[in-house]
Amino acid sequence: MADVSPIQQRRMQDQKTRQQTTEAREVTSEFEKKQKDQIRKYEEMLKKTKNDYELELGRVKSEYDKKKIDLIKRQDEILKMEQLKLSEELSDIKKSNVDRKNELKMSNESELSSLIESHNNTIANAKKKFDLEMAKNKK
Repeated sequence: MADVSPIQQRRMQDQKTRQQTTEAREVTSEFEKKQKDQIRKYEEMLKKTKNDYELELGRVKSEYDKKKIDLIKRQDEILKMEQLKLSEELSDIKKSNVDRKNELKMSNESELSSLIESHNNTIANAKKKFDLEMAKNKK
Protein backbone atom coordinates (compact mmCIF):
# COMPACT_ATOMS: atom_id res chain seq x y z
CA MET A 1 0.00 0.00 0.00
CA ALA A 2 2.97 2.18 0.29
CA ASP A 3 3.13 2.24 -3.49
CA VAL A 4 -0.37 3.71 -3.80
CA SER A 5 -0.62 7.45 -3.83
CA PRO A 6 -3.27 9.33 -1.85
CA ILE A 7 -5.09 10.23 -5.10
CA GLN A 8 -5.17 6.62 -6.13
CA GLN A 9 -6.31 5.70 -2.64
CA ARG A 10 -9.04 8.31 -2.95
CA ARG A 11 -10.06 6.95 -6.37
CA MET A 12 -10.08 3.39 -5.04
CA GLN A 13 -12.15 4.53 -2.05
CA ASP A 14 -14.61 6.34 -4.37
CA GLN A 15 -14.80 3.31 -6.64
CA LYS A 16 -15.42 1.06 -3.62
CA THR A 17 -18.11 3.47 -2.35
CA ARG A 18 -19.80 3.54 -5.79
CA GLN A 19 -19.65 -0.23 -5.95
CA GLN A 20 -21.18 -0.53 -2.47
CA THR A 21 -23.81 2.05 -3.38
CA THR A 22 -24.61 0.13 -6.56
CA GLU A 23 -24.81 -3.13 -4.60
CA ALA A 24 -27.01 -1.44 -1.98
CA ARG A 25 -29.31 -0.15 -4.74
CA GLU A 26 -29.42 -3.61 -6.31
CA VAL A 27 -30.23 -5.20 -2.94
CA THR A 28 -32.85 -2.50 -2.24
CA SER A 29 -34.29 -2.91 -5.73
CA GLU A 30 -34.38 -6.68 -5.36
CA PHE A 31 -35.98 -6.34 -1.90
CA GLU A 32 -38.61 -3.92 -3.26
CA LYS A 33 -39.28 -6.26 -6.18
CA LYS A 34 -39.71 -9.24 -3.81
CA GLN A 35 -41.87 -7.10 -1.55
CA LYS A 36 -44.05 -6.00 -4.48
CA ASP A 37 -44.31 -9.62 -5.66
CA GLN A 38 -45.37 -10.72 -2.17
CA ILE A 39 -47.87 -7.85 -1.91
CA ARG A 40 -49.30 -8.78 -5.34
CA LYS A 41 -49.39 -12.44 -4.34
CA TYR A 42 -51.20 -11.69 -1.07
CA GLU A 43 -53.58 -9.27 -2.79
CA GLU A 44 -54.42 -12.00 -5.32
CA MET A 45 -54.95 -14.45 -2.44
CA LEU A 46 -57.16 -11.89 -0.69
CA LYS A 47 -59.10 -11.28 -3.89
CA LYS A 48 -59.55 -15.04 -4.40
CA THR A 49 -60.63 -15.44 -0.78
CA LYS A 50 -63.16 -12.61 -1.20
CA ASN A 51 -64.45 -14.17 -4.41
CA ASP A 52 -64.72 -17.57 -2.74
CA TYR A 53 -66.52 -15.93 0.18
CA GLU A 54 -68.94 -14.15 -2.14
CA LEU A 55 -69.60 -17.38 -4.06
CA GLU A 56 -70.17 -19.32 -0.84
CA LEU A 57 -72.37 -16.56 0.53
CA GLY A 58 -74.41 -16.58 -2.69
CA ARG A 59 -74.69 -20.36 -2.56
CA VAL A 60 -75.79 -20.30 1.09
CA LYS A 61 -78.33 -17.55 0.40
CA SER A 62 -79.67 -19.47 -2.58
CA GLU A 63 -79.92 -22.64 -0.51
CA TYR A 64 -81.62 -20.70 2.30
CA ASP A 65 -84.13 -19.17 -0.12
CA LYS A 66 -84.84 -22.59 -1.66
CA LYS A 67 -85.40 -24.15 1.76
CA LYS A 68 -87.56 -21.20 2.78
CA ILE A 69 -89.71 -21.60 -0.37
CA ASP A 70 -89.96 -25.36 0.22
CA LEU A 71 -91.00 -24.77 3.81
CA ILE A 72 -93.65 -22.24 2.76
CA LYS A 73 -94.99 -24.73 0.18
CA ARG A 74 -95.13 -27.50 2.79
CA GLN A 75 -96.88 -25.19 5.23
CA ASP A 76 -99.41 -24.23 2.53
CA GLU A 77 -100.02 -27.91 1.76
CA ILE A 78 -100.46 -28.74 5.44
CA LEU A 79 -102.80 -25.76 5.85
CA LYS A 80 -104.89 -26.88 2.86
CA MET A 81 -105.03 -30.45 4.19
CA GLU A 82 -106.08 -29.22 7.63
CA GLN A 83 -108.71 -26.93 6.10
CA LEU A 84 -110.02 -29.88 4.06
CA LYS A 85 -110.13 -32.07 7.18
CA LEU A 86 -111.92 -29.36 9.12
CA SER A 87 -114.35 -28.83 6.26
CA GLU A 88 -115.09 -32.57 6.12
CA GLU A 89 -115.44 -32.71 9.89
CA LEU A 90 -117.82 -29.73 9.84
CA SER A 91 -119.81 -31.40 7.07
CA ASP A 92 -120.00 -34.62 9.12
CA ILE A 93 -121.10 -32.66 12.19
CA LYS A 94 -123.80 -30.90 10.18
CA LYS A 95 -125.01 -34.24 8.75
CA SER A 96 -124.97 -35.74 12.22
CA ASN A 97 -126.88 -32.73 13.53
CA VAL A 98 -129.50 -33.03 10.74
CA ASP A 99 -129.81 -36.78 11.41
CA ARG A 100 -130.19 -36.18 15.15
CA LYS A 101 -132.74 -33.43 14.48
CA ASN A 102 -134.76 -35.73 12.20
CA GLU A 103 -134.50 -38.54 14.75
CA LEU A 104 -135.76 -36.23 17.52
CA LYS A 105 -138.49 -34.92 15.23
CA MET A 106 -139.66 -38.46 14.42
CA SER A 107 -139.48 -39.43 18.09
CA ASN A 108 -141.45 -36.33 19.10
CA GLU A 109 -144.01 -36.92 16.35
CA SER A 110 -144.37 -40.55 17.44
CA GLU A 111 -144.73 -39.52 21.08
CA LEU A 112 -147.18 -36.77 20.13
CA SER A 113 -149.15 -39.22 18.02
CA SER A 114 -149.21 -41.64 20.97
CA LEU A 115 -150.33 -38.87 23.30
CA ILE A 116 -153.05 -37.73 20.87
CA GLU A 117 -154.24 -41.33 20.43
CA SER A 118 -154.19 -41.86 24.19
CA HIS A 119 -156.01 -38.55 24.67
CA ASN A 120 -158.61 -39.48 22.03
CA ASN A 121 -159.06 -42.90 23.67
CA THR A 122 -159.49 -41.24 27.05
CA ILE A 123 -162.05 -38.82 25.58
CA ALA A 124 -163.84 -41.70 23.79
CA ASN A 125 -163.91 -43.74 27.01
CA ALA A 126 -165.09 -40.75 28.99
CA LYS A 127 -167.84 -40.14 26.41
CA LYS A 128 -168.90 -43.79 26.57
CA LYS A 129 -169.04 -43.62 30.34
CA PHE A 130 -170.92 -40.36 30.14
CA ASP A 131 -173.35 -41.80 27.60
CA LEU A 132 -173.84 -44.89 29.78
CA GLU A 133 -174.41 -42.77 32.82
CA MET A 134 -176.88 -40.63 30.92
CA ALA A 135 -178.63 -43.71 29.67
CA LYS A 136 -178.87 -45.08 33.24
CA ASN A 137 -180.17 -41.76 34.49
CA LYS A 138 -182.89 -41.73 31.79
CA LYS A 139 -184.22 -45.07 32.79
